[in-house]
Amino acid sequence: MKIPGSKALAFLLVALASLGGFFVWIRVSSESPPDILLITLDTTRADRIGAYGYQKARTPVLDQLAREGVLFERAISPAPLTLPVHACLLTGLYPPEHGLRTNGYGKLPEQLPTMAEILSDEGYEAGAFVASFVLDHKFGLNRGFEVYDDNLADAKPTQDAIHRFRDGRLVVDAALKWLGLPRSQPVFCWVHLYDPHAPYEAHTAEFGDDFADSLYDGEIAYTDLQVGRLIEYLKEHPRTIVIVAGDHGESLGDHFELQHGYTLYDSTQHVPFIIKGFPDSVPGTRISSTVSLVDLLPTVTDLVGQPQPNGISGRSLKAGLLGQSTLESRVCYGGTDDPFLQNAWSPLRSLTTDGWRYIRTTRPELYDLVADPQELKNLASEMPERVQEMDQQLIDLESAFAVTEAADVQLSGAEQKALSSLGYIGGASREESPKENTLPDVKDMLPFNVATQQAIDLTEQGQFAEAEILLKKIVSESPPEHVFSRLYLGSALGSQGKYAEAEEIYKKVLDKRPDDEATLFQLGTLHADQGQFEQAVTVFERCLDLDPESTEPLFNLGLVRSRMGDADSAERIFRAVLQLDPMFPGAWVALGTLLAQNGRTAEAISAFNAELEINPESIEANINLGVLLGGENRIQESHERLLRAVELAPERTDARFNLGICEEMLGNFDASIAQLKEALRLQPETDSLQLALANVFVRNKQPADATREYEAIISRSPENVDVLFRLATLHSSQGGPEKAIPLLEQVLRLQPEHAQAKTELQRIRNPK
Repeated sequence: MKIPGSKALAFLLVALASLGGFFVWIRVSSESPPDILLITLDTTRADRIGAYGYQKARTPVLDQLAREGVLFERAISPAPLTLPVHACLLTGLYPPEHGLRTNGYGKLPEQLPTMAEILSDEGYEAGAFVASFVLDHKFGLNRGFEVYDDNLADAKPTQDAIHRFRDGRLVVDAALKWLGLPRSQPVFCWVHLYDPHAPYEAHTAEFGDDFADSLYDGEIAYTDLQVGRLIEYLKEHPRTIVIVAGDHGESLGDHFELQHGYTLYDSTQHVPFIIKGFPDSVPGTRISSTVSLVDLLPTVTDLVGQPQPNGISGRSLKAGLLGQSTLESRVCYGGTDDPFLQNAWSPLRSLTTDGWRYIRTTRPELYDLVADPQELKNLASEMPERVQEMDQQLIDLESAFAVTEAADVQLSGAEQKALSSLGYIGGASREESPKENTLPDVKDMLPFNVATQQAIDLTEQGQFAEAEILLKKIVSESPPEHVFSRLYLGSALGSQGKYAEAEEIYKKVLDKRPDDEATLFQLGTLHADQGQFEQAVTVFERCLDLDPESTEPLFNLGLVRSRMGDADSAERIFRAVLQLDPMFPGAWVALGTLLAQNGRTAEAISAFNAELEINPESIEANINLGVLLGGENRIQESHERLLRAVELAPERTDARFNLGICEEMLGNFDASIAQLKEALRLQPETDSLQLALANVFVRNKQPADATREYEAIISRSPENVDVLFRLATLHSSQGGPEKAIPLLEQVLRLQPEHAQAKTELQRIRNPK
């Protein structure tokens, strides 16, 4: 969910995460070690795969693997978050054991062996290709990989560093290139595909409008295509262990959660798990035993003939996969601290068995997964003895963990600040000890999130008054800990010019959370919108006191300094932002605009080009660069940029106006007139646009059309001296002195010292 920002900025209150699929294709020979290909799928629900019964699925690759192999019906994720679960997959440990409990915080401790390290020690060449910053090498999962490709240079621009990702096609391209290199060693290759993660894309190039009503399903279908490319490669490499593994699903509105990170129900914790290729397996077998993703590491080491690492929670599934014995169900642990870290709500812990799920929170939950697979009826109050039994099981399991703290991780200021957009904005310190039974319960708070999202939809449609009514109702009904609704109420009020009310809302939040950076940021933006620049500077500097490298308030501080006329300070600030985050949206444009205003054209052109390198679809960069290039007489280059701007934003008047001027400079009068007419249609009765059109008519020798435009301006602005004079000279040049004289006299009445009007009037009256 987005936290409202300035016109330049937006925060996202979304717990970033990933995954959900798990299948293995194995053909093992005693001749030499098999290759291993691990594919992780982001945010993929089990019940959105065809092999799991979803009729609308378009997942032929996964479905075919299920038909030819073994499908696990109950694979459970340890957490609803990307980084912690990938650490589980690679270490065989639960989050409390490996120390990574959420995205973006901490580094995997050096003493914990990873799958890549174990396999590398056995002669494997290891390479990883990840799609999202949340799996960046700095979080420690790169250990053991000779190649760890987390290069996001081709990522689409996002509002912050944490949310950057690259398309699955690009990840698979890089992986296939590496896999195709000649080598004598066996390989372990990990490919991470992020595409099913929000925000969802339509992929119309692949599917047309087939998924217009379910973008999430389209993302899974697109991911299936990318998996298919990797499977196609294996036709020439049959001796490969292929593992498609995930970490969690997506709530999609179930239990009032829109995405993931806050709840531990099946919608986020039940993941697909399919295994194919064992010589002794029966195609199409479905195993109902409950398994956990921590079982991946010991299974892989067992399959390649290596001993299971000591001290891990995972167990090998090899015997069950080969049909050598019945695979017993296990008790599966789950947890998420994000509700606490983000909002000071109760963290969650869960225990999942064959038929039951227990969730420990402020108000405990117990579900009969056989009778109530959608987990709609909480049986905790009806079955206190089972609650007590499962809670003790959970306590016993946790007490057996060798708890490890994550190592410190060095993040840039942009990355640290981007954690705010994940929601870490004044919830609770990571060092605080949560007392679950005294904190707001997630299930009580999430309905307010859903209602707030409805209000957000209204604001995005410009219906601020309607959003205000809804948000005031939410605020009146929700506890103070629901900061999300209060921030959006302040934004809706500010958008209507109700600045005093908005300020009061923000200050009430700050009374309880004086260091809440998101609220401070909103307050600073509110001051800036009112032209209260000194107050805005004070608040943004307060944000920077809390985090000196926080890019969003730093950028807005630069905007304020620019509006105050302090060009030197603004330039230093914009350059500081770009040093922290060279891909910060709009920073190159802001710097380029500032440089252009101060006559530093060459530097401004370089700045706009830098923006276009990272965001070719930047409308502002295309327009401004086009204007500057035109001023440098680089007309053809100017035309290319302005034409692109019009393609990107056909409703932008300034783009069409400047393109119209450029077309005339190229001698394309018809095209120039067409663009200026369209600009005037978009912004009717605008004197400057109509004057430009009239002047093109004059230069293209269309006096009647020019006269019509001039007269239209004069009808609205009868004292527009410039237009009166232009029309007078047009009449004069066309042999109409009787029309020119009264216009020139009008000019001189309005501006007696108008020298050109005096000269022209004298010439008409004294033709000699």
